[in-house]
Amino acid sequence: MIALVVNVLFTVAFFHVIRSAQAKGRNVMLVALVNYLVASPICFLLSYSQGNLQLSGDTLFWGSIQGVCFIGTYYLLCTSMSVSGMAIATAILRLSVIIPVLASIFAWGEVPTTFQVIGIVACVISLPLIGQRQSGDKQPITGRSLYLMALLFVGMGIANTSSKAFVEAQVPDVQTTYIGVLFGVAALGGLLCFLSPVWRENRTGAWDGVKLGLVNVVSIVSYLVALEELAGVVVFPIQAAAGLVLNTLFAVWVWHERFSTRTMVGMGIAMLGLIFVNAD
Repeated sequence: MIALVVNVLFTVAFFHVIRSAQAKGRNVMLVALVNYLVASPICFLLSYSQGNLQLSGDTLFWGSIQGVCFIGTYYLLCTSMSVSGMAIATAILRLSVIIPVLASIFAWGEVPTTFQVIGIVACVISLPLIGQRQSGDKQPITGRSLYLMALLFVGMGIANTSSKAFVEAQVPDVQTTYIGVLFGVAALGGLLCFLSPVWRENRTGAWDGVKLGLVNVVSIVSYLVALEELAGVVVFPIQAAAGLVLNTLFAVWVWHERFSTRTMVGMGIAMLGLIFVNAD
């Protein structure tokens, strides 16, 4: 349980570093690239220190899928934050827990209770409400904004399912090797972005990337440790529920974000839904 608590706290810190870099006008893709270039070698060094450098096909496969999802959802997250703010964008990420929970049920035979089924339905209902604009924002919700949120939801859901699949594969590779692979793949994806001259104009954000990389390593290592200690139908909802609350409070306190009544109702339904999903 300690690993899960650490993961929740560092995940909130992860989003804050990104939002802070964005608010300061940093090149968010440079931040991402440095983040992954810092995090990947650290993970392989941790594997080396444990005397285990085994690299199985499952690790390469699922790590590559999650790495592609990570760089993709990072871009979508930054774009969504600029449109709807930190709290709403991260709430969509949290609710993507529906996808790995369903995978845990149908692919790995983790049987849900009636309350958990009700919780999944509640989370689905909350999604369109949370996607509303911030309080005081007179701009209508565009199709592009909804499309971004949908991609963010699906992309992070696939990423989290990949983590679960790696754990269920029960390969001899240590978690840090898996993380090193996924961060390495994400770094390659980040490098490809710089083929476009648009991303080469602003060269600020390297230090933000270093900070993000260190936070990232702690966050995802603790996440995988939690998946080994607890069932997926427990880890995913607790992480999502606690993260939803803390990210929202943080966005209100630090970033002074305000929400429409529908958004607050949606977050309330989501919170109840995530609690029900975690019910035995």
